[in-house]
Amino acid sequence: MSRMADGRPVAAKSPRPSTRGSDRAPGFRRRDLLVLALPPPGMRLALVAAEPREWGERAAGRLRSLAEGFADRGHEVAAFCTQFWGGYDERHCHGGVTYRAVTVAPARSSFTTRLPALLSEFAPDVIHARPTPSASVLAANASSTLTRAPLVVDWRGHERPSGRIARRAAAAPDAVVVPSGVVAARARELGTPDERLQRIPRPIDCDLIRSVDPDPTHDVVTAAPLSADGDLEGFLLALAELRRRDWSALVIGDGPRHEAVADDLAALRIDDRVELAGDLSREERIAHYRGAHVFVDTRARSSFADELLWAMACGCVGIVEYREASAAHELLEGVPRGIRVTAPEAIEGAILDAADREHRTYDPEFERYDRPRIIGEYLETYRAAGE
Repeated sequence: MSRMADGRPVAAKSPRPSTRGSDRAPGFRRRDLLVLALPPPGMRLALVAAEPREWGERAAGRLRSLAEGFADRGHEVAAFCTQFWGGYDERHCHGGVTYRAVTVAPARSSFTTRLPALLSEFAPDVIHARPTPSASVLAANASSTLTRAPLVVDWRGHERPSGRIARRAAAAPDAVVVPSGVVAARARELGTPDERLQRIPRPIDCDLIRSVDPDPTHDVVTAAPLSADGDLEGFLLALAELRRRDWSALVIGDGPRHEAVADDLAALRIDDRVELAGDLSREERIAHYRGAHVFVDTRARSSFADELLWAMACGCVGIVEYREASAAHELLEGVPRGIRVTAPEAIEGAILDAADREHRTYDPEFERYDRPRIIGEYLETYRAAGE
């Protein structure tokens, strides 16, 4: 028997019927016979995320994009969140998604208290929630029990739930989606059973990549916060060792170590060949990735190497310095145009190796990470959780 956030007991979940909707083609196999059926209606999907930053304009590449992708496929999508839109309306429709205000301002206890009733009123086929705050997961789990809708919790990787409530929340969902093995280990440590973990990477937009013209200004590119986690020292030393060769490099990103990195470039006498570009838009990044030959990832911590993935899809040879707390090396598994090194001293040789490989501006190998395919993986996870 599980308990709600306030300690009241909640009855164990009953076995659930399969979810009503399906994104599968009308022909499917059952008991070794081919059965033809009309496409069933879409699912009713409830997405829960209290934080307004998940849904605002700058969140277009995150949960909001996922919600709109579900809506594009004909599913009924409702987002239960703290109000982030102006006015007094409790509902806001955008991109095929209906946003429902659980609270009008951030208030964790009020959000947790009101959520179960609102979810039950919506009667979803699936409830999709974030792992934090843990109390919201337990509130969503209470609604999951009442409505017999599976609860799927989706980690991005930056979350740090802890404590007894977090452990109860980690064991509650029917499925837990993680972007990488690094994040899976964190969920597992909290108490999520292995059989409920489902690895779904973060998506890219292949149509957008093909639509942007390459900018061939730089040969070598990296993208990382200019902070301790960015850890660019090995990368810059490798470039310094190659100063007698013909190359130019670009560092995308900003942070508290901007001036320190600029001083390092001057000390290494490569400041005239390495540009610190600061933060760039997605289109600007794509242009540089498509024009460059090599992308180097040396980050000390990363739950998912988004920029490495975008760069390799743009044709770059990917070089990754293995770090225990970084998931970057996971993207190189089975990838011919990926080079993994285990020490910063090996980056120089890896760049020379990469320089001998064919230059590309697009790699279809990474179309499996395209947004429509990733949305399809989520829908398959929803269906499996409801069986």
